[in-house]
Amino acid sequence: MYILSGNTATSDASTALWLDGKVIGEINLSLDLTHSETFFPTLEQLLSLTRVKLSDIDAFACVIGPGSFTGIRIGVAGMKMIASALKKPVMPVDSLTAIAVNYAPYFRDEILATALNARNGRIFAAAYLSGQRITEPVAVDASAWLNDLSRKNGTKKINLLIDNAWPELLASLPDNVQVANFAATIHAGAVAEIAASMLKQGEKGDPNQLLPLYLVPSQAERLANV
Repeated sequence: MYILSGNTATSDASTALWLDGKVIGEINLSLDLTHSETFFPTLEQLLSLTRVKLSDIDAFACVIGPGSFTGIRIGVAGMKMIASALKKPVMPVDSLTAIAVNYAPYFRDEILATALNARNGRIFAAAYLSGQRITEPVAVDASAWLNDLSRKNGTKKINLLIDNAWPELLASLPDNVQVANFAATIHAGAVAEIAASMLKQGEKGDPNQLLPLYLVPSQAERLANV
């Protein structure tokens, strides 16, 4: 089974092609370009390099957020359009789980908290133990969430994997929380791996049901409520 996956929810872009349990191609970009400039060209380049036709793809996978509002919209709209046109499933994968999948094996008996900087002292965050999510994704005050997670888990070690920590946060970490020595990046290969598991469990991946996961109101929504 071919799965074509992509991430545009963070500043770095990633696209991957999965075949029967293995990533056969992945392109990661960290450029001063918008996702609207790179998303479709990267998909086309990946298919060209792997000599796979778009019509050969059995399923698609897309990071739906949380993260950059604009990036999320580009990826979700693009994958929904392709999957709908080809009448193929598209699996929604949240960004925090996509990060966790890459690094969970390093923290088998410890809690892994994945986080993305949501600005103004807030983070998008979720916690995982033995590869399983133990808290739902939230947009929350960083210090409050970490202190609450620490309190609920006693002395159990918590590893914080965050894309962009700031000095005040680092200075206020609970004693059992440490910043993991990894970059909180999303690789589309991990997104495809998650999608493969979802398909195996019988999830349908209806393109019409693919929706962004923002967790917070957009600027337009906030202004509308002023």
